Amino acid sequence: MTAKLASSLAVGFLFAALSAGGAQPWIVENASLRVTMEPDGALSLLEKASGDRWIPEVPEKPVVKLDDVTIRNRGRVLESVAAIDGTCWNLRVELADSDPEVGLSLSAPARTPLKSDLEYPFALRAPGPEYRLVLPHKTGLLFRVEDAAALERIPGRYGCYAAPGLSMPWFGLTNLARGLLVLIETPADAGLDARLSGSGGDRVFAPHVYWQPSRGTAGYARKLRYRLLEGGYVAMAKHYRSKLIAAGDFVTLREKQQVHPQLEKLIGALDLHLRGNDAEQLEVVKSLESKGVKRMLINSGASKETLAWMRERGHLAGAYRIYTDIHPPRPGLAEALARGYPDDAYTQQDGSPVRGFAYSDARKTTYRCSLRQVPLMLDLVPALVREKGYEALFLDVVSADGPRECYATGHPLDRTEDMRWRAAILRYTSSLGVVVGSEDGNAWAAPFLHYLEGMAMPRRFGYIRGVTVGNWPQKFDFNDEYIRVDLNERVRVPLWDLVFHDAVVSTWRWNFTPDRYPEMKWWDKHDLLLMIAGSMPIFLVNREHLDQFGDRIVESYRRCSEWNAKTGWDELVDHRALTDDRSVQESRFSSGWAVVVNFSDTESYVSGDGEIIGARSFKLSTWK
Repeated sequence: MTAKLASSLAVGFLFAALSAGGAQPWIVENASLRVTMEPDGALSLLEKASGDRWIPEVPEKPVVKLDDVTIRNRGRVLESVAAIDGTCWNLRVELADSDPEVGLSLSAPARTPLKSDLEYPFALRAPGPEYRLVLPHKTGLLFRVEDAAALERIPGRYGCYAAPGLSMPWFGLTNLARGLLVLIETPADAGLDARLSGSGGDRVFAPHVYWQPSRGTAGYARKLRYRLLEGGYVAMAKHYRSKLIAAGDFVTLREKQQVHPQLEKLIGALDLHLRGNDAEQLEVVKSLESKGVKRMLINSGASKETLAWMRERGHLAGAYRIYTDIHPPRPGLAEALARGYPDDAYTQQDGSPVRGFAYSDARKTTYRCSLRQVPLMLDLVPALVREKGYEALFLDVVSADGPRECYATGHPLDRTEDMRWRAAILRYTSSLGVVVGSEDGNAWAAPFLHYLEGMAMPRRFGYIRGVTVGNWPQKFDFNDEYIRVDLNERVRVPLWDLVFHDAVVSTWRWNFTPDRYPEMKWWDKHDLLLMIAGSMPIFLVNREHLDQFGDRIVESYRRCSEWNAKTGWDELVDHRALTDDRSVQESRFSSGWAVVVNFSDTESYVSGDGEIIGARSFKLSTWK
């Protein structure tokens, strides 16, 4: 330890000791970070190496008052009673031994009433307007202040694990060289409020965490962690990944393959939802094979014999199933679809059932509680797999819908318990020996899944109601968000894949496939977005559709799937923009493969070795 550092620490410990005796504000610090706490609960951070200050924004509500403050553990731990809008919480702030990292926890007796969201700690303002919001929503987004000012739905609430929310329980702010990572360690009842603060050229991001009541109570300790780090969004994603691995919550595709050998068929596959009778489906598969498509993940309702033929050809034959909706009984309806109506539904606090996905005035469906879904699947799924010989099952909704509370007398749940039962659904299905897919996706589900349909498309933005598989293959017109977010390489970053590429295969949503785009020029960009993240292409296909778009679908296979065949087992180790406008990007994979993608519609790019990469084109290479 240098004399200068020893002196700095000694002064800090002395100041902390004085603070404990009543001096204000209170300070805890280590060699890297100084944390200052004001009597009104305002917490600020000073990173010593860079001099960056993260200043809190204290709102009118909630009103916070600290009392009985003590400093412990050589000036690295602050403990206090925090009165937040009159409710007493135990507050603990604890620094790491030397890293620029600090944890914060709030706890109260479990049955302490909590009738509204708790919004503490307060937001930390970014040091300047150059800091961007790192948002793990689906594949991942990187928003500038001007983006958030222009699109009104960027600011707002992002619930942890909700379909329009955070797919991983963290967020960050970065100037692309360094930044602040906020990890939500108790995510079931939590979320991000992504706010802007200030005006004009002084406008900056000032996001904060909020905590929901757990069935109307404090429930348990709420915890988050701040981490200041060198590097931008890649460093944040990799830090989160390292946390998962250290906790034993990360399972690679290679590890999953030891239990599911047929997972080999998924790597480098084209994801197809087949339509038509058996003969028409056979024609589709044969036609694609004749054009060079070697691997397909096939969702099909074909006969056992046709499915066996598909398997023997080396394809992964599976089916789509939804077990979450409960339909009112009616003549001709399968008994399983009405089983438990409405008693097995998630029940709201007022006693009413939660409306199902297929709800309408005519079809008053409800959502089946996760606890009640498991017995239904125990009854239905083994026979389905045995009789049809499926090697894969896609379970709609399970990993997309946010965790729910249930107030039913017979099957009450809090959100944490709901997540555990959903994990049990996926774990049970996987135990039957099938490859398991689900919708959209969230980090809690990653250890139990093999692929996710929808993760590559930002669900919160650009989602156009009425674009369904029911009106496929009808074209749809883009809204402004679809162009400015979903198809915009300038704001998209592969945060999910930087964490989970070697653990879960990801695709776009099946109802927003590029063959439905209003202009085919967008299909090229769609493919390139899949390539930069290493994602799988997906289509709905019947015989007639193949006649019109078969050659272009095969081109997507040759670009994306053949690329994924090279890198599908790999960790995505790095991603970066090669131009200031982010129109040219590079991804590097652990096997040594790399891809440079030029998203520009008009401009060529000259790589470091002098090779020209044309507009809307790419180059494969090796980096080690």
